[in-house]
Amino acid sequence: MPRIILLLLCCIIGFFAYRWIRKQYQSNSRHTAIKLTMALVVVGLLLLAATGKIHWVGAALASLIAGLRFALPMLMKSLPLITRLFGQRQQTNQSQRDTPVTTTDMSKQEAMDVLGLASEQLNEEAIIQAHRSLIQKVHPDRGGNAHLAQRVNLAKDCLLKQLS
Repeated sequence: MPRIILLLLCCIIGFFAYRWIRKQYQSNSRHTAIKLTMALVVVGLLLLAATGKIHWVGAALASLIAGLRFALPMLMKSLPLITRLFGQRQQTNQSQRDTPVTTTDMSKQEAMDVLGLASEQLNEEAIIQAHRSLIQKVHPDRGGNAHLAQRVNLAKDCLLKQLS
């Protein structure tokens, strides 16, 4: 008698689960299929562990691996430190891939524009001061990139060479 009640209960739950899955699958098929597959894997592992066909530790580890697809994005959202670290690593990799300037020719006007100097400010001290303040902002070690740092250095060298 308990087996019949259990079987009847499983049939009723299965019927309602089928209706719910069918409704969900129509609206969001891929996501629902992935969730359903993961749930079936976990239920299958639990049944194997309950019948003694697989050790409970193996079932727990396999269920953890199956659920990792959903747990990892939630973990990334809940731990901003990890997200920040990954973001910094990607930013560092991007700045290392920046290509340096290959030309060494720069006009006087272009060099003055890069350093933000006017023609009446062209003396060695003003050029060095403008270079120092800009290079602190765009240096790759401080979050800038190699291209901008090389442009600022090239502008300083160009203007100093024209002064002497």
